[in-house]
Amino acid sequence: MIDSAPTTGRFKAIAIGDAHACAIQDGGAIVCWGDDAAGQASAPRGHFVAIAAGGTHSCAIRSNGRAACWGSNDFGESNPPSGRFAAIAVGTSHSCGLRLDGTVDCWGDNSGRQTTAPKLRMSSITSGGAYTCGVGALDFRIHCWGSWAR
Repeated sequence: MIDSAPTTGRFKAIAIGDAHACAIQDGGAIVCWGDDAAGQASAPRGHFVAIAAGGTHSCAIRSNGRAACWGSNDFGESNPPSGRFAAIAVGTSHSCGLRLDGTVDCWGDNSGRQTTAPKLRMSSITSGGAYTCGVGALDFRIHCWGSWAR
């Protein structure tokens, strides 16, 4: 049970994984709490603008657009590619980033093809379990990939 949530401060965003949570404070720093067995509640320092959590890892976007991930890395889910991102999404053992040009890069476990993103421009993405979905920037349709995606 996660029972050590901050009781003071101002926050801009929050994300919840299996047994941990992380939030971006008003000044851009990240605070995490809950299970830290894989380092998932040990966020890096810096100024962040977006955050996502899932399974036993978390990812966030720095103010310069670069992604940072921490926690479990059994499948490379905490090793983001270089470049700048507008949004980030995290599943159980994979992560995806929405690049500034609308393309999607995913990394980590690909056993269910959850890191094999379609070659489409997206306006938003979200992940859960072993799949990811996004809204097409041109067709405004839902596109999903990975296990259980239809």
